[in-house]
Amino acid sequence: MASGQFAVVYRQIGRLFQSGSVTGLSEGQLLDRFVARRDDDAFEAIVARHGPMVLGVCRAVLHDPHDVEDAFQATFLVLVKKADALRDRDLLGNWLYGVAHRVARRARNDAARRRVRESSGPKPADRSRDDSDVLDVRPMIHEEVNRLPESYRVAVVLCYLEGRTHEEAARELGWPIGTVKGRLARAKDLLRDRLARRGLAVPAGALVVSLAREGQAVVGPTLLHATTTAATSVVTASALAVSPHVLALVQGVLQVMSTAKLKLAAILVVAGFLSASGVSAYQEGLPASNPGGPAVVKTDVAKATVAPAESSQAEARLKLAEEAYAIIRDSRRSGGMGEPDLKWPQRLKAAKAEFEEEKKKAEGPAYVYNTAVRDLAKAREIETRLLLLKQANSDKVGSVQPPELPLDLLDAQYRRIEAEERLARLNKAPREPQ
Repeated sequence: MASGQFAVVYRQIGRLFQSGSVTGLSEGQLLDRFVARRDDDAFEAIVARHGPMVLGVCRAVLHDPHDVEDAFQATFLVLVKKADALRDRDLLGNWLYGVAHRVARRARNDAARRRVRESSGPKPADRSRDDSDVLDVRPMIHEEVNRLPESYRVAVVLCYLEGRTHEEAARELGWPIGTVKGRLARAKDLLRDRLARRGLAVPAGALVVSLAREGQAVVGPTLLHATTTAATSVVTASALAVSPHVLALVQGVLQVMSTAKLKLAAILVVAGFLSASGVSAYQEGLPASNPGGPAVVKTDVAKATVAPAESSQAEARLKLAEEAYAIIRDSRRSGGMGEPDLKWPQRLKAAKAEFEEEKKKAEGPAYVYNTAVRDLAKAREIETRLLLLKQANSDKVGSVQPPELPLDLLDAQYRRIEAEERLARLNKAPREPQ
C-alpha cells in the first residue's frame, strides 16, 4: 500500500511540472480544462473534490465493497462521456450526486439479479436484523433526497454532503444566505414528511448527521488513481483499464439518461415549446392558431435592452419576496404554519409593482408586447415543470402525487392558454403610424 501511495505522489509531482497546478481552479474551469485538453490533472482534481460525496452515496445504496468501487468509477466515467454537454458546470456536485444515485441503484439491481442466478448454490449467512434495518434506511433517505426539487437538492448536496458552510454555498449559488438557510430548512421538512409516509420517523438532526457522515468518506489513492486511469482509457477509446461490469453500468445509465431526454422533449412538445408552427408564427407575427391564414403584421416594437444596473436592486427585492412567499405557501400546505404572515405578501406585491414600473420606463412602447412574451414564457415554464413532476411521480412505484398538483397543473395550463391568446391579439394589432 505504501509503495502505491508513493507512486501516486511521484506521478502527481511529475505532472505538475508538465502542466502546472490546478489548485484554486473552479469546477467549471477544471471541467473546461479537461474537455479542452483532456488534462488528467484537472480530472483527478474533480474526482478528489467530489469523490467523498460520490463514494458515500454508493456505500449508502450498495453493500458489497466491489460493487461500491465499480459504481464510483462508473459515475465519473459517465461524467467523461457527458462533459461536453454539461451546461451548469459550476454546480457539478449536484449533477454528480444524481448520477451517483442512479448508477448505485442500477448496480444494486444488477447485484440482486446476480443473487437470484446464484440462488441454487449455498445461501450466505443472514445479517442481523438490526444491521439490515440500518442499511435499508440509507437508500430510502437518498431516494428522497434525489426526488427533492432542484433548488432544494443543490443546497442539501453542497451543505450536508460536501460540507460547505452557508456562506460558501451562498457564494457558489449566487443566493442570499437567508435563501440557503430557508431552502435547507424546507428540504429537511420535505424529507422528514416523505420518509414518514414510508413509515420512517427520522428526526431532522439525524438526517443531517447521516448525510454529513456519508459526505466524509475517504477516497484512497488506489481508487483515485484507478478512476483517473479508467477515464483516460475511455477518452482514448481503449477502455483497457475498465472492467466489463463498470462499462455495462456506464452504458446502461447513459441509455437511461438519453431516454429521459426523449421523454422531456415529448413533454415540451405537448407544452408547446417545440411546436414549429407556433414558434414560427410568433416570430413572423402570425397567430399560432392559424398558421396557414393571411399574413398579418404585429405592432412594430423592439426588444428591450435594459442594463443590469438599472433594475438590479428592484429585481433582488422581488426575488427575496418571492422566495419568502414560497416558503410561507409551502408551510401552509404542509400544516406547519399557524397564523398567516401578511408582511411578505405585502412586500411581494410592492416589489412586483416596483420592478414592473422600472421595466415599463426602460422599455417604453415595447413594454406591452414584451410583457406578453415574458408572461407566455413563464406560463409555459411553470406548466412544463409541473408536467415533469407529474411524470416523475407516475414513473416511481409507490409514489404519492402531491394533493395540490392536479389543480396547480390545470391552473398553469389555463394561464398558458390565456397568455397565448393575449400574444396572438397583439400580433394581429395594426402597425402603429410612423
